Formats: sequence, C-alpha cells, structure tokens
Amino acid sequence: MRKKIICIVLSLLLLLGLVGCDDKAVGNSYDIFYLNLEMTKILSESHQISVSNDNPEEVVSELLNLLKQSPDDSDLRKTIPDNIKIYSIKEDSGIVIDFSEEYKELLPTEEVLIRAAIVRTLSQIKNYSYVSFLVEGEPLTNQDGSLVGYMDQASFVENPGKQINSILQKNLTLYFAD
Repeated sequence: MRKKIICIVLSLLLLLGLVGCDDKAVGNSYDIFYLNLEMTKILSESHQISVSNDNPEEVVSELLNLLKQSPDDSDLRKTIPDNIKIYSIKEDSGIVIDFSEEYKELLPTEEVLIRAAIVRTLSQIKNYSYVSFLVEGEPLTNQDGSLVGYMDQASFVENPGKQINSILQKNLTLYFAD
C-alpha cells in the first residue's frame, strides 16, 4: 500500500515538473511563415527558438535563419531563397532588413508573398512595431516605383478563398425609387 502511494506521489511530482517545462518553452515559440509549393499563399509552422526573448536582436537573427531553412513540411518551401543575401539588420523601434541585388529578380507574386511571410514572422516580436526592406541600401519600391515603406501584420490581407484570384458571383434583384 505504501509503495502505491509513493508511486502516485512521485508520478504527480514528475507530471508537475513536465508541465512547468512546457510553460517555459511556449514563451520561445514562434510561427514561421513559409510559401506553399505553388507560391499562391503562405502557411506557418510553429518553432521553438533557442535564444531568449529578452534579447530581441538575437530573436530577429534566429527567425531570419529559420526563414532561410527548409521547413519540416514537404508541402512548403523556404521563404528566403539561397541566392538572396541579407547584408544588415538595423533595429530601433522597427526592423530594417537590407537584401542583396538578387531580391529584385524575384517574380512579383513571389516577392509579395516572401515580404508577407517575413513581416508576419518578425512582427511577432514584442519590441518592434514595423518591418521595412532595403535592397542594396535603397528603399524597396513597388513595380510602379512607389515606396513600399513600413509594414506590419495589418499590411497584408488574408485571402479566404482556395485560389489567389477566387471570385464569388451572386445574382441580385435591384429596386430603384422613382
């Protein structure tokens, strides 16, 4: 009888110890956003990072390294291609990332999805309110030449449809007053 009670108490203590370990790991868990293979949307995988949340610069570097690596899910592709180099990361109240010239060679759809994945990943860090991009030290511009500027999670709209250009059609009856 005593052995059973001792085993139950030890099991409960072990269980409480494991629950405490899980709580610490959750604080270092981030969603890393990757592109799907068709390059039509971004999806996330949860990752535990090895650096402390107390040092935001190290968190930024760790998250960018994860974006350069292949995801665990084989239906996803890495966010930052191998040929694109990151020269510098400057931080004050936001994150400014300087990419190599190869960033300009991305297809327009791919570039927007990569930008959205990076912004959605990095905007989870509490100390920073925006993300901005440079290419070879120059501010990133759209195809029409306008500046992209500062971005946060609200800068991108999630498409609820299955395709990137999904259209909903509905017949309506309109009534006009004379």
